[in-house]
Amino acid sequence: MDFILYRTHFTNRIHHHFSCYLCGEERNVCIRLTKFILYTSGGSVFLLMGVLCIGLYGSSEPTLNFETLANKSYPGALEILFYYWFFIAFAVKSPIIPLHTWLPDTHGEVHYSTCMLLAGILLKMGAYGLIHINMELFSHIHYLFSPWLVIVGTIQMIYAASTSLDQRNKKKEYSVFVYISYGLYNYRNWFDK
Repeated sequence: MDFILYRTHFTNRIHHHFSCYLCGEERNVCIRLTKFILYTSGGSVFLLMGVLCIGLYGSSEPTLNFETLANKSYPGALEILFYYWFFIAFAVKSPIIPLHTWLPDTHGEVHYSTCMLLAGILLKMGAYGLIHINMELFSHIHYLFSPWLVIVGTIQMIYAASTSLDQRNKKKEYSVFVYISYGLYNYRNWFDK
């Protein structure tokens, strides 16, 4: 897998949803649109920094080939920095607490077909990145941080379930959020296999 292809697809999802998001019914659409764009674009910046840094690090011939980069080793502090950059990018897309606040507003405003695209594609891209990319590229650091991700997933599950009980707008419910939280809760199990 080429990182440039993944990053381009990662970012292009924003523009597709941008056009669909303009069909909102409330007057606060611009505020919610700005929040959505800032969060997802900010996550893409971290992904771009991480991809460029690992591609340019430590060799005379820079590469963005996933298999080549997965076989590289990095110094401890640098690997932690790269892991955090990739984690922030994927945590925004997944979404993971505290980078989740764009999700209820976006789901509450867009058309049902766009909600399906958000839940079916955009949120899964972040989960795919956490499971496949972070786990493969930074396996040592991932092993150290995976218990913390299980704790975050548990907190996120309880938070999302408790806020869903009082929600009147069914599109703003945290059902997709609970689904992603359950995946985070089982994150360590994926690594041990």
